[in-house]
Amino acid sequence: MEVVNLFLKIVALVSTFLVITTIFMTVRNVRNQTHTKITDIFPLLRNLVYWFDSNGIVVLNHKNTDFFIQFSRYQNSDDNFGISFDFPITSWSERFVGDLKRVIERHKLSYTEDHDLALNDEKMKAQGVYFICVDFGKDAKLASAFSYDVFTDVFGLERDTTVKINGFKGQRANAVES
Repeated sequence: MEVVNLFLKIVALVSTFLVITTIFMTVRNVRNQTHTKITDIFPLLRNLVYWFDSNGIVVLNHKNTDFFIQFSRYQNSDDNFGISFDFPITSWSERFVGDLKRVIERHKLSYTEDHDLALNDEKMKAQGVYFICVDFGKDAKLASAFSYDVFTDVFGLERDTTVKINGFKGQRANAVES
């Protein structure tokens, strides 16, 4: 009986070690990534939701165009946190507003037009830049599907497009994935 208990304790320790190592390596690999396919954005957004503080941001750029999307993490309290899609409306992007709003509607989402996000940047303020913002809360899966549709249906990119990860900033958050 003692041998069985000892064996079970060893198995539990090894299993715990493997789980912790896997989580650490996943977060580390996602943070060190420089490119991803638009079909594989979910891990980035999940980690933004659960592993970074309110300064966290992910910017995904298409390498051959000026097209990009960005997500930022917010945290209003210990249990009120999530991610927001913030799309700047400026000279390069204004032609996409109609298609973007159709994708938002198709996903049964709502949006706000935020004219204050650009106030800290004098150049953006002078150009009248504003943002279309979509709050996804903790739903990284929906945000990932939405991102894919923005790249394919709004920007007209191919399904297997690779994008550059230009931002993945922030400190580790204390949030717990549910």
